[in-house]
Amino acid sequence: MSAATVAVQHATIRQYAKRLQLATLGGQFAQVAEQAVKEKKSHLSYLEALLEAEVEERERNTVARRIRDARIEKVSEIFRKALQHFGHVPFRKDEYNLWVGRIPNRNTLETVVLSTEANLSKRDIQEHAKYLFAMIRSRFESFDKDDSYNRQRWEDRWHGYNLPNPIEVKHVTSIVARLVLCSLERIPRGRVAGALPSYTADENGQVLSLSTSVNVSYQKSLPASISVCVMDGIKSTSSAIEKSQELKTIFH
Repeated sequence: MSAATVAVQHATIRQYAKRLQLATLGGQFAQVAEQAVKEKKSHLSYLEALLEAEVEERERNTVARRIRDARIEKVSEIFRKALQHFGHVPFRKDEYNLWVGRIPNRNTLETVVLSTEANLSKRDIQEHAKYLFAMIRSRFESFDKDDSYNRQRWEDRWHGYNLPNPIEVKHVTSIVARLVLCSLERIPRGRVAGALPSYTADENGQVLSLSTSVNVSYQKSLPASISVCVMDGIKSTSSAIEKSQELKTIFH
């Protein structure tokens, strides 16, 4: 069999493995095949070794993913407790809220969006910032007593969140909103600045700010102060506790 034919076969197998999401098989089949030839193993033995490698790698990935998810939940819990200690209250019906806010006075609606992930891409940061504005607008929506259609639409979009209360925003004339991004991995500051080019970063690049206006209804726009706080490189529980306390300085 010519080298060109072998190369085509290898490329085809890698493509099939990719489509079937068999990453280990696609990366090791050639090496395992060479080893099988040297050891004069049968086709079934070769297939067994290849599938065994795939299963072992998936099991390792599953364990790693569970450990990562547990760390993310622990970090989220620490930051949620810190925010609640600072006077914020949940917008969600369940206790594991990611969205919290408070009204320090009747004229200012203050909200915080907390998101914890293993890492954050440029697109992730942009999507979180976009969602922050959507969440702000959602708190100003109102429904007539018999308007079950729009009420259901709201609940479908914001499943698990408390319905907006007109009293909550009746006298609001300004908005203070903060997006807290917690990442287990370090986020390059250039990535954050590139994701939010309209924002102004502080000297450390940890907090980015924007003064703008938000259309909260058809004919109503309110001035808004938006901040994005980056809490990254959270490697341990003690690190999460330390960084969560930094929010007190950033927020006040």
